[in-house]
Formats: sequence, C-alpha cells, structure tokens
Amino acid sequence: MKPAGRAFPPIMHYSAAEPFTKYEMCLVFANILGLPHAHIVPDAEEPSGAAAVARPRDTQLYVRETEELGVEGGLGCGGFVEWWEEHLKTAIGSTSK
Repeated sequence: MKPAGRAFPPIMHYSAAEPFTKYEMCLVFANILGLPHAHIVPDAEEPSGAAAVARPRDTQLYVRETEELGVEGGLGCGGFVEWWEEHLKTAIGSTSK
C-alpha cells in the first residue's frame, strides 16, 4: 500500500539481492519441478559476429523508488529459491485439483 499523498513512480522494480544467471535460474526451476537438466548447459562464450552485443555482467535493477514508497512491513525480501519453491508448489497444487 502506498503512503497517502505520494504518487507511484512511473516504473517500479523489485529485485532480489541474490545474483543468478539465466542458466542458474533454469537449474533452480528444474530442481524444484523435478525435471531433468543435463541437457541445459551454460554458454560462457562472448557473442561473436556482426550482430553480437556484449552481455551485461553483475547487473542489478534500480529499486530505490520502490523502497522509498515505504511499504508497511518492508518489501519482505526472501530468497529466490524459497520464493519460487512456494509459488510453484501453490501453482501446481491448484492445477492438480
């Protein structure tokens, strides 16, 4: 809930403090869902060719405006793995009923 008299910023980001690559996130999801992941391999090579763009490293979303909203009780930061475990268990449980 936003504080009275304050407008929401036009763009708000929420980001966990834990750094994960897309590869690591795929492994997290595979483990939570009990799926095989041996076929998923990290691509550590820099892109090459005329259309290649360097990949950003160690990026983090700017969350100051979101934090400054002063959400009662804070943003309730939790771990990436723990949040997805709970979310996916709930989502899977609701579709299997």
